[in-house]
Amino acid sequence: MAEHGSAFIRVKKLVTHAVALAHPKQDYKMYLFTDASDLYSRIFLTQVPNKQLKVSVHDQEHKPLVFLSG
Repeated sequence: MAEHGSAFIRVKKLVTHAVALAHPKQDYKMYLFTDASDLYSRIFLTQVPNKQLKVSVHDQEHKPLVFLSG
């Protein structure tokens, strides 16, 4: 039973540190970021309000949609 309790505590910590994903919006621009090497690959997809398209990508308010790694 103690094993279940400690597993539950670990899951709670993971959930509290998880990134909240947004729902896709038609009037937002999507950005796909990639990173790959011989050992791994990653992608993340974000969306940004169209009104921020003239702002530097670093200053835009990116809303996360997808994270994948392998």
